[in-house]
Amino acid sequence: MNIKKLIEEGESETKFYIPEDVEKKLNERQRELIEVVKKKGEVALSDYKKLFPNFAERTLRNDLEDLVKHGVLTPMGERKGRRYILTAISAKYRQNIGKEQKGNEINKV
Repeated sequence: MNIKKLIEEGESETKFYIPEDVEKKLNERQRELIEVVKKKGEVALSDYKKLFPNFAERTLRNDLEDLVKHGVLTPMGERKGRRYILTAISAKYRQNIGKEQKGNEINKV
């Protein structure tokens, strides 16, 4: 499934909500990463490292794990190939698993 394609097709209209208590805890790197995911549809640790090359990989991993823990991002895939998508979009993806697919496009429900 092509998450970026879903966003381009208007699926980004899905409301994305971060609870106020979680939003207050986010650091500037995490806030910037969320904006990138909103634009690109997904992000990998390697993308995050390019955004913030002066930070240790462990720090960036911790940021990602924190966003997953708080339900902001959902990991897709295993270890090295893992990508992260916004949880609101991942819910739409899970809703469509098993539906007929045409190439990388998903039929809308």
